[in-house]
Amino acid sequence: MMVSKVTDAQGVERTVGANVWVKLLGEWSDRLTRTSKTVLDAGIEERQTTILEHQASLIADMTYGMLTDLGVEMNEDNMAIIR
Repeated sequence: MMVSKVTDAQGVERTVGANVWVKLLGEWSDRLTRTSKTVLDAGIEERQTTILEHQASLIADMTYGMLTDLGVEMNEDNMAIIR
């Protein structure tokens, strides 16, 4: 913590610390850092990626099925458009 000695208008020397908002910002930053590390250590980001990949696969399968049911031929040209 930053501490300074100041002399007021009456000549009284006082010790003053950082503003409360500066302290809170520092605490918040430390907490965010710890939480981020915990999340990364837990593999949450990797799990979210796996879920998104699975969802994309489901959407692709559904789209392919709908187009096939509608009679759209699944040749290379149409597949390129879908991608």
